[in-house]
Amino acid sequence: MKPVKLLGLGALTVLLAMALGGVPSAMAEGTELCKADQIPCKSENVITNVHEVTPEGKKATLLSSLGNVECDVLFSGEALGEVTEGPALVQGKFTYTNCLLKGTGCEVKEVGASSLFSILKEGHETATATGKAEVNVKCGFINCTYVGENIKGSRKGPLLSTLKNGEMTINAQAVKVTGAFCPTEGKMDITMTPLVETFLSQGNFYCVRYENPRGRWLLGPSPTACSGPHGARGFNYEMVWSRNPLTSGTMVCVSDNDGLPGILFYLTRAGGVCGNKDATEVGDYELGMVA
Repeated sequence: MKPVKLLGLGALTVLLAMALGGVPSAMAEGTELCKADQIPCKSENVITNVHEVTPEGKKATLLSSLGNVECDVLFSGEALGEVTEGPALVQGKFTYTNCLLKGTGCEVKEVGASSLFSILKEGHETATATGKAEVNVKCGFINCTYVGENIKGSRKGPLLSTLKNGEMTINAQAVKVTGAFCPTEGKMDITMTPLVETFLSQGNFYCVRYENPRGRWLLGPSPTACSGPHGARGFNYEMVWSRNPLTSGTMVCVSDNDGLPGILFYLTRAGGVCGNKDATEVGDYELGMVA
């Protein structure tokens, strides 16, 4: 997947293992956004349309030596129901309104057509995330862009959140600031809450054998698939997540989500099928079979 601008949340990789020889393929579970407190999340309760806002009276804040720019923020997006190497993925758009700097109105816009972020459950109703943000701010003669390269956020479901429907919080994360007459550094504070109760449930991970050696997992000594994770690509196995149940032997087209452009063999995907194979590895997809 080509690099995208992320607000607050970013792609993470889960190291999980499964055994061959009669053992079910789904040996691990990934993150799901769910309308109910249930594991696994039933298909009718999986949240696919995501809408989140800053709570009333708690604006998002971009802090710098220029002063604090405060905005109301709305996110509208869609949970991606596709096989992918990461946890729950949501893609959409952030809209900034009612922005002020020292009482002066400002125009604040997300840089880029859309944002992609991921959520990784780490415990009961808790999740962690990292990512990138790039926001342009215009206040009179001020025209500055706030860029966060490694923003870390946390998420809580309704059972632990201080807000009724759950919350996502980024607290005083350092960002770079670019532009003429702009400071070089700043910080970002933001809390957002879903418009509906959003529980942190779980989906399914599968071990997939790639057609080409572009995965990060070895075939282990048991023998087991997806045993012995490696940081570099060059192996035939990869752990992938799917909202939909998969069975051993199913062919899947996997989208890349590690932020590196053009490292796989297929250029396109339609209806779950990979297309336009390119031997120079310029694509964003890989063909594989569920182990």
